[in-house]
Amino acid sequence: MTMRGKKALVILAVCGALFGAAGTAAAAPDAGPQRAAGPGTRYCGLYDFIGFACGYYDGSRYTDYGDRGAHVKEIQALLTYFGYSVGRYGIDGEFGSATRSAVIAFQRHNKIGVDGIVGPDTWWALRTP
Repeated sequence: MTMRGKKALVILAVCGALFGAAGTAAAAPDAGPQRAAGPGTRYCGLYDFIGFACGYYDGSRYTDYGDRGAHVKEIQALLTYFGYSVGRYGIDGEFGSATRSAVIAFQRHNKIGVDGIVGPDTWWALRTP
């Protein structure tokens, strides 16, 4: 192997170590970002100092049947990430009956108040590992 080839291998190894470490530093080693199901979805995962997130919304706005927007997409993406179906339209930003059913199932499974509304307790359960 030529000297140029050896230098290239060293550079690749160093870059791999640097970028590999940087790419995983934000996520927990066993729960790296994964794409939620559905077209046009973002990557969801467990991140240091944030908890579970999908990148649509980072707040905890009270959310109920009939609501629309980024906060609903975040809920739908997190529910999908955890294996709950939010209906045939997937992550569409509309809190309809399928999303409500998924929220109720999630609340039952996590033993929190079952009302189909995403309030403080449900947001906490969605975000906390």
